Order: sequence, then structure tokens, then C-alpha cells
Amino acid sequence: VSTQSTWEAVVSTQSTWEAVVSTQSTWEAVVSTQSTWEAVVSTQSTWGALWCLEKIMDAISKNSLVFTAIYGDAFCPACYGSFKLVWRNLARVAAVSMVAHYVMFLGKVLVAAASTGVLVAILTLVEPYKSTVSDPLLPAALTFILSYFVGSFFMTTYATSIDTVFICFLVDEEGNEGQMFADEGLKNIVEKHAADSQRIAERYNDGAPTKTQVEPVNPGV
Repeated sequence: VSTQSTWEAVVSTQSTWEAVVSTQSTWEAVVSTQSTWEAVVSTQSTWGALWCLEKIMDAISKNSLVFTAIYGDAFCPACYGSFKLVWRNLARVAAVSMVAHYVMFLGKVLVAAASTGVLVAILTLVEPYKSTVSDPLLPAALTFILSYFVGSFFMTTYATSIDTVFICFLVDEEGNEGQMFADEGLKNIVEKHAADSQRIAERYNDGAPTKTQVEPVNPGV
């Protein structure tokens, strides 16, 4: 009886030890899962921050290059000057950017749809493709995706042109007040949001002057 009791105690101790080991393994799994989740959150946060930084630097660098082309300033002073110029015209920048993104999206879709339509017409109406191709769905889908990306590359040039014209308009407005060279149609489009931009700039500058310090362009040059 004593031996049996001892054996039962050994078995009970072994079961308890297995339970402890199982609990430890479960806790390690929980800790590992938590570490993995923290790593995922950290990675996503870093990616988001880098994405925002990339967009900001992209916008600043494009405007700075335009500013450099106008005045011949170095890149860093051009970054400062173009950022102040855009900051004082936030409402108009937002309006122009919204319209530009809308037009660019339509352009991408139209390029992709036109390319896909031409492909489907060729595959369904022209020999020998009409007889050899049984289903044009897959080629059409691939063509739409590829042509959409190609259209995106071309629309980047269009977006750069919009940014350049807009920066030149702002410089013309603040540097040549009273004798602007901008077209009347462009003036009517941009000046719709001039008052909103002025209020935003004054609110963030605490009523400080918001005039751009740019040199006037000589009309005789």
C-alpha cells in the first residue's frame, strides 16, 4: 500500500510538472504572439510615416524645382520659399489638387478602357485571332491593368505641368500685382478660393503679413 501511494504521488507530481510545462509553453506562445503583433504594428507605423514623408518631400521638391527655375535660387532656399508660398494659398492649392487628381484619374481610366476596347475588338473581329482565341477575358484584364499603369506614368507629366503653372501663377500674382501676365480664364479659376486661403494663412500666422517676398518680373524682359 505504501509503495502504491508513493507511486501515485510520483504520478501526481509528474502530472503537475507537465501542467506547469504546458502552462509555460502557452505563456511563451502568448508572449510570442504579442511580440509578433507589436512588430507588425511597428512595421506598419514606420511604413505609414515613411509614406507621408515621401509624399511631403515629393511635393516640396517639385515646387522647389519650379522656384529654382524661376529665380535661380539654390535648392534649400527654394524649398523654403516655395513652401511658404504654397502655405499661404492652402485653399487654392487644395482646390487645384482635387481637380487635378480627378482629371488624372479620368485620364488613366480612359487610356486603360480605350486600350482594352481596341484589344477586344481585334481579338473578336480580326483573323486569325478571332478563330484562335476562345476567350478574350484574360488578355483584356491584363491589358487593362498594364495600360492603367502606363497611363499613370504619362499622367505624372500632366500633374507636373499643373503644379508648374500653378506655382507660376502664384508668383505672378504676388510679384507682379496690378500687371499680371496670367490668362483671365486661369485667374477666374484660381481666384475663387483666394479669400479662403488668406483667412487660413492669417489664422496660422497670427495676423502677420502674408505677402510673398518675391521679386517682380520685368515686363520688358
